Amino acid sequence: MSKGRAPVITLTTDFGLSDSYVAQMKGVILSVNPGAVIVDITHLIPPFDVRAAASVLNSCYGYFPPFTVHVAVVDPGVGTLRRPIAIAAGGCFFVGPDNGIFTSVLKRYAGEARAYHLTNTRYFAGSVTATFHGRDVFAPIAARLSLGFDTDSPTEPPGVPIDDCLVLEDGAPVVEGGVIKGVVTTVDHFGNCITNISGITVSGISGGKIKAHRKAPGGIGGLVVRVHSMDNPVEIPFTTCYGESDTRVLSALINGSGFVELFVKEGSAAVTFGLRTGDSVYVYPK
Repeated sequence: MSKGRAPVITLTTDFGLSDSYVAQMKGVILSVNPGAVIVDITHLIPPFDVRAAASVLNSCYGYFPPFTVHVAVVDPGVGTLRRPIAIAAGGCFFVGPDNGIFTSVLKRYAGEARAYHLTNTRYFAGSVTATFHGRDVFAPIAARLSLGFDTDSPTEPPGVPIDDCLVLEDGAPVVEGGVIKGVVTTVDHFGNCITNISGITVSGISGGKIKAHRKAPGGIGGLVVRVHSMDNPVEIPFTTCYGESDTRVLSALINGSGFVELFVKEGSAAVTFGLRTGDSVYVYPK
């Protein structure tokens, strides 16, 4: 932990807001480190949707200060042989199950990230259940890491180093013949459908004529999006902001995180057009 800076711990889960699970995790964290600043990224990940959690985490962990500890718990394999892990990467820690939830981190920091299979039970809660590792393993480990644990020369490491963390290999878009094939990774609160296709990738097939962020109105010419999971697939025009589209019209833009997003102005693309995570999305020259 940096001197003079309160330790930050973020939480990303599929626990929802109506039960006590998140509060239990926070209680454990604060019992170990009362000075921790806990930030809720979200607890409304669709149940068991590891890919959605990976996408949400990818969209925001880079905005947090160095030494932040990111805890992500979407863990349908809790209690099985899947490993609890901690990853040191980019000056931060990532704590959670080894089920692909940290795919974006492992890819971005390939060759640099240091991963640990959490085996040192001294750092766990006093009693570890088979159903709640978020509270019993990940929360206490995160709290101890936030106190300044040094993985370069730990007096007692949290576990054994590993180099075979699970990575979701199909998490990147494919470019073939000038056509980008990706998928919807997240549906947000507004019903906007966020894909894994980056603005940088789109620029690659448009001759670099667009950027992830544009100030001038007028849309992005020469490119269209096609969604193949719809009953009647349609070509979707690109715009540069939500207000440029007509209401009830499915449109696309490069969002604030730099990814292609499908939306309906003042409506829900997911509800209006029946879109959901996993749907195939294609971007190609018009």
